[in-house]
This record gives sequence, structure tokens and C-alpha cells, in this order.
Amino acid sequence: MEHLKYLSYAPIVFISALTGQRVSKILDVVDHVAEEAKKRITTSLLNRYFGKWVEEVSPPLYKSRRVKLNYITQVSTGPPTFVISANFPLGIHFSYERYLMNRMREALVSTGFRSVFNSERRARIDRVKNDTADVPPPKHKATG
Repeated sequence: MEHLKYLSYAPIVFISALTGQRVSKILDVVDHVAEEAKKRITTSLLNRYFGKWVEEVSPPLYKSRRVKLNYITQVSTGPPTFVISANFPLGIHFSYERYLMNRMREALVSTGFRSVFNSERRARIDRVKNDTADVPPPKHKATG
């Protein structure tokens, strides 16, 4: 298991194909993981924890500037996907992202999930693009 450190959160079931030992536990674990994948966490609860985590360990500087993490919100389930708003999303080192993901696993989501760092400006642009993409083109009356 030493070579799977990055999957330490994943449930493991040791079974025997020869004797059938613990095979019945597989579906229980699958059900648990499926429920976790559907989990919806409120933004207020996320931000309550998020604020504590950022206060405990501040994000590193990026090009001699302080990285500000504004808020976190869940944007989808299956797997749970979280967007973290930051002034310099490229300034978030993978080790700090891993720190935040580990804190989330400890407190809120025990199985796999995705996290995305986004800037306020970029998030607004994406929202505008997505809102206009769903609007159907105007219908024209046939002439003639």
C-alpha cells in the first residue's frame, strides 16, 4: 500500500476469489462511495471550514504577491466538484492544493472529488458565456 499514498482516502476491501471471503462487502463499499459522490455540501459550511484551513496554513506567495483565497463552492456532484475563487489561481502550488484537499477529505468528503481554482474575473466571463450559450437563436418568420 506504500506505493498508493495518493489514494489513501480510497476504501480497500481485501477479498478472496478462491474462498469468496468478504466478497459480499464489495457492494456495501460501492454503495458508500456512490452516496459520497452524490453528496451536496452547502457553501456556508464549506466556507466555515475553508476559512479555518486557510488561516491555519496561508497560501504561498506568487511572484512576491499574496494569494487571496476568497471562497469555495460546490458546482456539481458525481464526483463532487469544488471551485475555489482566488486572485492568482496559477499561484496555488500543487502542495497547497493537496493540503486543502486533504482537509476536505478529513472533514467533509471521504472519497474522491475534484477541485478547480478560478479567478473572480474568469468565473464571471465563464458564467456570462454559459448563460448566453443556453439562449436559443431568435426564430425568423419565413417570407415568401
